[in-house]
Amino acid sequence: MSEKCQCRLAQEAERRIRNSGLSLVIDGWTFDKYYAQQPFQQVMKDTAQRYTQAVLSGESPWLFMGGQVGSGKSHLCTAVCGELLRIKYPVRYMRWVTDSGQLKGNVNDREAFSEAMDKWKDAKILYVDDLFKMGHRPGDKPRPTDADIRIAFELFDYRYAERKPTIITSEWFLSTELMDIDPGTFSRVYEMCKGYLVEVTPGSGKNWRIK
Repeated sequence: MSEKCQCRLAQEAERRIRNSGLSLVIDGWTFDKYYAQQPFQQVMKDTAQRYTQAVLSGESPWLFMGGQVGSGKSHLCTAVCGELLRIKYPVRYMRWVTDSGQLKGNVNDREAFSEAMDKWKDAKILYVDDLFKMGHRPGDKPRPTDADIRIAFELFDYRYAERKPTIITSEWFLSTELMDIDPGTFSRVYEMCKGYLVEVTPGSGKNWRIK
């Protein structure tokens, strides 16, 4: 490959990373920098790497990592996005805490709401970080509002129907807690995450942010 072609590919990758919303963390949160010192961490890392290869192979599965605060969910999902972005795939990052709030601010204006929602619904690959995060303290999980549930349904139902790869982190457990909140929405998510679902039960020594 010519030097010119390599330069163009590098520029395209840089543009994708800049547009993704992950540019501030993508170099620090890689697979190489995630140290799997405990078995549950190795399961998480293996799942994330298998998911990456599945998407690169042309499949459209979803990845869900839930549970324990500080276990490395966001690190590994960002690592997945970094691999995809650098190769050829556009990824859009949705930080639930802030971006869902902006959507709810437009909920009474259908045209503005649809326009704001479409950029998330139509993303080639969407990464939703901290789904239903509303508490201010680790482990604080107040029940999602009706507006949050509506946004999640509209977003995930569309992406389910279109078979668009989606990556999700949450402190909630998909197989129990989220399914109880809205089985219609989260049974779809569960179906799409088969083979790529990791739920880390809370436990002493699993929050690596405080080590």
